[in-house]
Amino acid sequence: MKKVIILLWCAITVLSNSCIGKVGGSVDFYGFDYSEIATDVKLAIVEEEGSVVLPTNCIEYDTKLMLSDVFSMIEVVPLESLESSLIGGIDKLVSCDTTILVIDKYKTKSIKQFTKRGGFVGVIGSNGRGPGQYYEPTDCVVYKDTILVYDQFQQKIIFYGNRGEFLKEKKVPFTFNSFYVFDNNSFIFQMYDNDNDHINEILGYSLIWCDSMFNIQHKSLYKEKDKYNTMINSGLTLGLDKVYFHPPYSDSVYQVEENGVIKLAYLLEMHTPLPAELLLRKNGEKLSKMSYETPNNYMLFTGIPYISNKKVLYEISFNRRVQFVFFHSELQKCIAGDLVVNDLSRLVGGPGKPIFAGSDYLITYEHAYRIKETMESYKKHGLDVKDFLNAREQMVAEKLKDYSNPVLFFYCYKDE
Repeated sequence: MKKVIILLWCAITVLSNSCIGKVGGSVDFYGFDYSEIATDVKLAIVEEEGSVVLPTNCIEYDTKLMLSDVFSMIEVVPLESLESSLIGGIDKLVSCDTTILVIDKYKTKSIKQFTKRGGFVGVIGSNGRGPGQYYEPTDCVVYKDTILVYDQFQQKIIFYGNRGEFLKEKKVPFTFNSFYVFDNNSFIFQMYDNDNDHINEILGYSLIWCDSMFNIQHKSLYKEKDKYNTMINSGLTLGLDKVYFHPPYSDSVYQVEENGVIKLAYLLEMHTPLPAELLLRKNGEKLSKMSYETPNNYMLFTGIPYISNKKVLYEISFNRRVQFVFFHSELQKCIAGDLVVNDLSRLVGGPGKPIFAGSDYLITYEHAYRIKETMESYKKHGLDVKDFLNAREQMVAEKLKDYSNPVLFFYCYKDE
């Protein structure tokens, strides 16, 4: 696998004053009395004891990480590529009953449902401005037998049955990035810091708790509005049926609970952290220039961790490279590398893009055209794929077209 020189730093300078939640101007949050929905908003309780330290002492520059050191086996699952099932990318994967939902926010702006073997089941909802339609599936969660889809452009949550039948929809009085449903009357929302000027009580707070009528009950994790650069891909994530939140650039991962409680679940052991002043919006140009032109050893917790039973995958930017770190919380053991070698499947050079964590497995994906490029590179070097691909992988590779859907990789963690 080619060495990955991190280009993450350019994303750090992305400003958050974009048109998020807006179409042709300000959003009209009609039909709500804000003096009623935010009458008694309390600060959430933050519990900091009992957190697990995510180590970084295993990180070294220019090191290999063999996937066979972490995983015992891999299962390759191509997503069926029919005209009606095609997607452009995977922004989120959600488990739904015996199926999985694949959310493609930006390219096809759709939610496609597949079996766990990759067979196409159907489409959840459709694009449009009518009842039960979304302009963009900004986020999607599943609660019991109901699929909830949020469309930030129409400021509504749409409720579907578990096979996509439209049930109802609700307008939302604020804009947000991601959400989670604890029960029928308890929701958590992760907010953008550059919107919601119309509700002063929550302006600048990252998390708010509401009931089913969007009466705001608690808020937490304040961040001064428009002061810092923001990575807009931060959001709530699931791990072992618990919901977590990683604030952008923070060394902390919080477990979010009902009734206004957050627990510090994981704390990164940060060496040479990125200076806080470089995250100020006014210093964005300086940060971008430094990132490309100036050698440094700054360390940055770059993304959402993927939490399985006793095991956590997280990514660290160190010396402008992405380091993949696997940590066994019970054994207090970690291994890392900025060059990930996939010695379990030669369909891809690295692990693919992580997208979901189960109790004892990790799901990643890779685009079909990237796999085809890998196959072509083998041919150019005179290698016969039959010598290192098993029968299943050969079948997958032979059927792939450039336009085919991505391929999922289910990695099973080793028992230790």
